[in-house]
Amino acid sequence: MAQNLPSLDLVFEAAQKELDFQFEQINSLDTKASISLAAAGIMLAALISFFTQRPAAGIPGFLISGTLLISLSAILAVATLWVRRFERPPDLERLRDYYIAQTAEETKIETVDAILEAISRNSNRIYGKSLTLTASYAMLGLGIVAIAVFFVLFLLN
Repeated sequence: MAQNLPSLDLVFEAAQKELDFQFEQINSLDTKASISLAAAGIMLAALISFFTQRPAAGIPGFLISGTLLISLSAILAVATLWVRRFERPPDLERLRDYYIAQTAEETKIETVDAILEAISRNSNRIYGKSLTLTASYAMLGLGIVAIAVFFVLFLLN
């Protein structure tokens, strides 16, 4: 089934580049989630140290709220980093077992199709990962604001 498909190589390269770009996005999101987790961890350690030096009844609401928000930020950062399987075709075993007897052109067409399907499925997972990361940063920011309000009020008294 030899076809004249002059743009097949161009389509294959474009699909492969898009898949590579998705994995760059995944790595970038993981790096940002690690930063959020580290920042939340440092702040939580400082807050725990602060809490241990005060009686429980004397801890203001802004400080408790800030601590809870930063804790939620850490949980969301971990959820962002949670191992998820992303698809990265072609499946080498399938290439070896099934496509070895096919023409290079047919194999490339099937590989492009597999890459495009993977890109679609990966896109949904990347979107979810980015939403979780955005929520993590939002909780971290709100927690910092709540703690800053506490310290401003603390210094004014």
